[in-house]
Amino acid sequence: MENWVPNQKTQIDDEDVFVDNTQVEGTSQTTKPKKRKYVLRAACWANHDVVHIDKVRLSKCKKCGTLLKTESDRNGTSTMIRHTKRCKMNPNNLEKKLELQTTLNFK
Repeated sequence: MENWVPNQKTQIDDEDVFVDNTQVEGTSQTTKPKKRKYVLRAACWANHDVVHIDKVRLSKCKKCGTLLKTESDRNGTSTMIRHTKRCKMNPNNLEKKLELQTTLNFK
């Protein structure tokens, strides 16, 4: 309706037109939007803590203390999941090692 042009048949009443003459007093400071808090949703975070070293976000294994890169846009949580499966200090992995066959049986 930007190109609308009134013609002779168009009637505009002053009662139908609303003009807002109020001025809004603004502050000179601009407020930055609040940044959302990063929420750790993955289950693998139960075995790791967040550590920041030189502005790089790392995760530290709670069992053995190994540091892993965990930037969400690059590494993700797959490195933590793999480490948890292989961690020698994880008690769940010790039980699996005991279940493995240690001797070969020949027929």
